[in-house]
Amino acid sequence: MRYRPFRSTDRTVQPVAARSDRAGALRRTGGYGPSELPNSGRPRPRTARTSREAARLLAFVGCLMLAGCWGGTPTEEVEIGPEDRPRDEFGIPLDAGVTPEARYEVSNLIRAFRDIDPTLTSDHTDRRWWERHDRLANLKNGSVDIGNAALHAWTGTPSEAPYLVRRSLLWVGGHASPEAARELLTRIYLEYGYAPIDDRTEACLVLAETSPERFLEVTEKHLLRHGKRTETLPDEEFMVDGWVAACVELKRSPVPMLAQVATNRALDPAARWSAVKSLRDFEAEPEGLDALQLCLLESSGDGYLRRMAAQSLRDLLPGEEACALFAQVLSNESDLNVRQVLVDMMQDNCRHLDMTEFIDSDSGPAGPLPRIGGESVGADGSGIGEPGDVDGGDGR
Repeated sequence: MRYRPFRSTDRTVQPVAARSDRAGALRRTGGYGPSELPNSGRPRPRTARTSREAARLLAFVGCLMLAGCWGGTPTEEVEIGPEDRPRDEFGIPLDAGVTPEARYEVSNLIRAFRDIDPTLTSDHTDRRWWERHDRLANLKNGSVDIGNAALHAWTGTPSEAPYLVRRSLLWVGGHASPEAARELLTRIYLEYGYAPIDDRTEACLVLAETSPERFLEVTEKHLLRHGKRTETLPDEEFMVDGWVAACVELKRSPVPMLAQVATNRALDPAARWSAVKSLRDFEAEPEGLDALQLCLLESSGDGYLRRMAAQSLRDLLPGEEACALFAQVLSNESDLNVRQVLVDMMQDNCRHLDMTEFIDSDSGPAGPLPRIGGESVGADGSGIGEPGDVDGGDGR
């Protein structure tokens, strides 16, 4: 294998056309530069520059050999503190205990997730999307060596680098080398100022999947808070998603925590929405059903939360029990939007009920209620359960 020293530390992205031309030239010449082809004329004169390059290459190879980079499983922990170690152009320290093959795979990962030229046509962007998808899926299941290389690359990647590059390195490093990634991911997730908020959010989700016990330990107090937030952390909806993922990994029920989050008005509304929607994905438990009913009856003005609660109850409760609950709520409901949601749900799921008492109001007929499926419900309840009717009449 022919090793060449890195000749530039410039991290700017080359134009795609220039990279493709270079790649095509290397394919045509077997990986050699135009002036390096075997038997391509007289040999290159040995200059001071080539001597310096040779010395740099020997030093690089020496670092690799001293670090045991030619094989075996690395045992070093990934450094997460400030570093002044010399690095290659992809941010991996030259003396890191990773193999050349791992460096090669991670360098290709970084190249794949760099920004693509926005002037390219859709066929190019489509190929790039699939390349990213396949490469990320393969490397997440790669060796511990590849995971360590990805983590080292993240520590050497500036915050100004493309978000997708940093994100891919965290996911590959966390899944391929979870033991080495645990402390780094915890610090990124919890420590203010150590990384951009986007990276902290990704670290939250990666930690939940790769070290679920640690994630549950450090996240529980944040989801159970009842006062104002005193720390800058990723949005709580991502903590809820992480909690669900961690519980699935550990084969535990996330319902008790989801019930707590769903009824906790101190948390962000998006976190409560996520909890209410997630409850329908697990078996019905008394604690979860009670929380959903409280959300359905809540008078906070959050109509979206109440709608999600109604949908989750529809999916979890037996049909007749859900219809009886919706009828009871609808008979006392004053919010017109929530009334419309409940009427639509009962039309679809409770056709055995007489809807007249729910449509009438003290103020008189309110006009036809539009139905999501394209039908209308007359003010007297006519038209319910008759798919062919448009205005509750004879279908004309």
